[in-house]
Amino acid sequence: MKKQVVLMVFLAMYLMNHAQVVADHTVVDQYDRIPQKWIDIVKTKWVSISGASHATAYHRGLQELYDIDSNYPVTVQYDGVPNGYQTNALRSSGATWGSYSTPDQWTYIIGRGDWWTNDVALERIKKHLQYCHDNGPELFAMLYGWSFDANFDHVYGNGPYGEVDPVYHVRWAGSTLYGKDGNLPFGLNRMDSLLVGNGVSMNNYINSVEV
Repeated sequence: MKKQVVLMVFLAMYLMNHAQVVADHTVVDQYDRIPQKWIDIVKTKWVSISGASHATAYHRGLQELYDIDSNYPVTVQYDGVPNGYQTNALRSSGATWGSYSTPDQWTYIIGRGDWWTNDVALERIKKHLQYCHDNGPELFAMLYGWSFDANFDHVYGNGPYGEVDPVYHVRWAGSTLYGKDGNLPFGLNRMDSLLVGNGVSMNNYINSVEV
């Protein structure tokens, strides 16, 4: 949870100064050395960490840090229209304008099929970003909160499946709901499609973030 706040502060510093910030896990223990002026800036921001199930742990972590250190206030929201601008606490939620099946409303639970496994999902996320830009609230940062996407699916259970990867000597699991080849396990790249019969891979997720 400290790590999350540290990352938010460094992100604010980077975006406002356009300078390179290099941070690893060792900076987490220095969270209480963050200048107050940067904390005050973060308290004006809205961060959307979208996902389902386990993804709520991101918000829970921020809340627990606030519980033990009041210098890091956060307002966590799980439904409704996202809160507007404020100066007293970071706004954390999973709000997204639209999903794969509900394109024109605020939703707080999305999964891989709403973000990166298909072209419709990619367009929905772009539309969400544009909606926030045009109508608000202003979105400072957004990320996909992973749940059990990479290791489990409700339909076929736990993996792994397919042929053994000749490079990493493992088999793959996961779920690509609404993917072009169906809801199947996925590998790291297109070369793994022959092993699992799925053209969607981790590269699709990486590309979705870069887009």
